[in-house]
Amino acid sequence: MDGAISLLRAGGVLTIDDALGSGTAAGLLLETKELLAAGVLRGDTPQSEAFSKIIYELLPGMLDSYRLISWLHPTDAHPALGRAIRAMQFLCFAIGDAEAAPHALAAPRVWPAAGVSLDPHGALLSVNGFNGTRYAWHSDTVRPRRKLTSIYWPRFEPAWAPGAGGELRFVVNGSEVLVAPRADRLVVFSSEMPHEVLVSRSPRISLTVWGLGVGERAWAPTKTLETEHRCTSDLCRDRSRGRLLGS
Repeated sequence: MDGAISLLRAGGVLTIDDALGSGTAAGLLLETKELLAAGVLRGDTPQSEAFSKIIYELLPGMLDSYRLISWLHPTDAHPALGRAIRAMQFLCFAIGDAEAAPHALAAPRVWPAAGVSLDPHGALLSVNGFNGTRYAWHSDTVRPRRKLTSIYWPRFEPAWAPGAGGELRFVVNGSEVLVAPRADRLVVFSSEMPHEVLVSRSPRISLTVWGLGVGERAWAPTKTLETEHRCTSDLCRDRSRGRLLGS
């Protein structure tokens, strides 16, 4: 755990393969398909449907980051999702406890070494990869209490392969870091770190759990959000041609 703390404090990305087991990876895929069929996952615009239509009319590039989401808690009646959420929450707690240990390496901290708390919204289940969608360059501190971001990828159909896109992209110490969304892979990084999801033309599922900081931040977050969208998806191109959302 000391190595993980040092990596995260240095602005690195912790990657854990074979993280939760093939059974959980397969079960999460199945449960996501069931939630999609039931209409539980919906577009993640917080506005009304009518207002969303206006936003996409004015800024069709926003559709490049379109995804279907649902906020879930481990107590929801989905066994694989519940196991995954609890495991990810436990890892966030373990990292928070480890950084407070007396022998932990000293380093500048955004948050005091007082552990983490859970996001009351729960975990975010997301499906994207709709014919060229991506997720724009951003930092997770759009909600400023976020401290740790953990993302898990289950099985996909079809299975992810090199060239499929959908990698998580960071720039660490001036160098590009790409993390492929391989099945049963878990990544953890500071919520301050800007990142993006590269263009994908295949369905891509992710489960995200945030650990929140405890105490007071040392400084305000630098919020990052790409606003100069480029049209990479069929959704964006169709909106630009007036063929989407009832036009």
